[in-house]
This record gives sequence, structure tokens and C-alpha cells, in this order.
Amino acid sequence: MRRGVVRMRDQPPGAHRRSWAHGLTSILAKTGGIAFSASLDWIDMAKTWVLDTETKGTGANVVPLEKVLKGPSRELELATVRLERPPRPDGEPEQAAGPLTFKVLDIRSGELLAEGIEARATVDLLEGVGSIVDVRIYVWMQKAARWRLLTLDEQRALWLFRGQTTAA
Repeated sequence: MRRGVVRMRDQPPGAHRRSWAHGLTSILAKTGGIAFSASLDWIDMAKTWVLDTETKGTGANVVPLEKVLKGPSRELELATVRLERPPRPDGEPEQAAGPLTFKVLDIRSGELLAEGIEARATVDLLEGVGSIVDVRIYVWMQKAARWRLLTLDEQRALWLFRGQTTAA
């Protein structure tokens, strides 16, 4: 940490000019017109300021020396908050959705190839399709009671099962 000492007057603006002029005239009156620089002592009226470079970010602050000597203010530590989970409801577990049912639509002709078929039948139906982008595959969502279009990755996953035989 680098600190430089700067002396500034702790007076309102313009007050030092009046004090200096008043002090000089009183000294001149007391000494018979001879002024000595040693007799003008501003140390009693000055406040010592320090350039404090411990600030965050860029720049520095000029602060009174007393504040720096007092030491850094005690920073509070961040409190760790642990949130309690709400209790799980005591109820029957949800029923299994059962086997998925699919709907396959041919994009080129707009023809519905199959609806309400299971996964194995869907894979068998894809055997006769030239490309995965020629069909749209939907899955029935029981909770929402509607058909959901499979993403391209999900359609590819079904597509990769083509040509595999089931072991009986």
C-alpha cells in the first residue's frame, strides 16, 4: 500500500487568506516591520490527510490521517442461509404412464401413416421410410391429453432402432 501525506487547511474557502493577512499584519506590528517566516506556523491549523489506495476499483481517496490510523472498519461476514425443503406430501405415488403411443405423419404426402401404435410398431413402420426428415413423429402425452412432436434427436433415436430384430 502506498500512502502520500498531503497537508490541507481545515478551514472554509478564503479563510486562510484572511488569517494569513491578519497574522502577517500582527507580526509586522509586533516586530517593527520585520517578518520572519519561522513565526508563521500553519501546523496548528492544518489537518493531515493521507492518500488511501486501498479502495476497490480504480483511483484512490484522500482521507484524514486519523481515519487511517483507526484501522479498517470491521466488515461483516456473509451469513450462510440454509433453506428447509418443504415436506413431501404423503400420498399415493403417481400411476405409471404405461407404454408410449405414437402417431406418424408423412410430410411429403400429408398422409397419416399410423396413430396410436407402440414403439416397436413405430420402428417397424420407419423401415419403409426413405429419410427421417420425411416424417413427423408424435407421442401421446397423457397428462396434457395431446400429441407432442418429437424433437429431431428423439426421432433419430427411434430411427437408429430400424433393422434390429428383437430376441424372443
